[in-house]
Amino acid sequence: MFTEKEREEQIIKMVKERMPDVGVSPVEICKNNGCCRRGLQIFGKENPKGVIVYWDSITAFCTGEEAADHICQVAEEELPVLIDRESILNWEKAGHLVYRKAVNYERNADRLCSMVHRRYLDLAEVYYLRIPVNRKDFGTGEVHVRMLEEWGISEAELSKQAEINMNADGYHMQSMDEYLSSAFPEEGPLLPDFPDSGLYLIRNRTGEFGAGIMTSRKHMKEFMEQAGEDCYILPSSVHELLALPSSLKSDMADLHLLVQGVNLDAVLPEEFLSDNVYFCHMDTGEVELCCDM
Repeated sequence: MFTEKEREEQIIKMVKERMPDVGVSPVEICKNNGCCRRGLQIFGKENPKGVIVYWDSITAFCTGEEAADHICQVAEEELPVLIDRESILNWEKAGHLVYRKAVNYERNADRLCSMVHRRYLDLAEVYYLRIPVNRKDFGTGEVHVRMLEEWGISEAELSKQAEINMNADGYHMQSMDEYLSSAFPEEGPLLPDFPDSGLYLIRNRTGEFGAGIMTSRKHMKEFMEQAGEDCYILPSSVHELLALPSSLKSDMADLHLLVQGVNLDAVLPEEFLSDNVYFCHMDTGEVELCCDM
């Protein structure tokens, strides 16, 4: 049996044999909420930043040969379409890649000092680049303070461009009944044992970092008007929000327990947003924390 280090060295050797013109090196990337992921970085002569293939996808393969084949396939698909560093440094080219997301403030406090961010309740509003990695998928890169100087723009300009990009990003709110019916059409109008709770789901077209829309009063006001009343906002993850009309409010302690239970049982550590419940006013779109248990 190979140790983890020996298996890693074996796979790196196989990749180099298959693709002698690329470099391969182990990396560890710090992600949201202090989570770190290990992987292999594959880079070509023209792009030293390269492609990262994480170990949690590599270890799914039974043999080193299969893992090496997978890594090479990813590299062959993604290396040709990587955006080079010069493109990222050019605001005219990078501007259309900028979006906004929300992260937990306390769990990311150490990282936020170097990132463009704004405190928002118990969260932080931050920015990221949505970078194409192949014809279908994209990777993300966080926007750091030094990048504003490299781009020659202000934080206000960054925020304005992110808002433009997000307006075109297909944000929408739909009833949970409607969502489940479209996601699981074979089950009928509702999943078995899932009663119509009156909940709404708020997300974007890509399904990535959709909870960041909570910091936009304009969008939240439109969502509340669609619901026809104020709503309690339940953070599902960094990707989605749930909205519960205030007229359907259950006990506040129950709502907190619901959010905490979902985070504990169904949300990956790096996708956690908050254990708190929020309240959104329909007349203004303003969101506030619900602190009464």
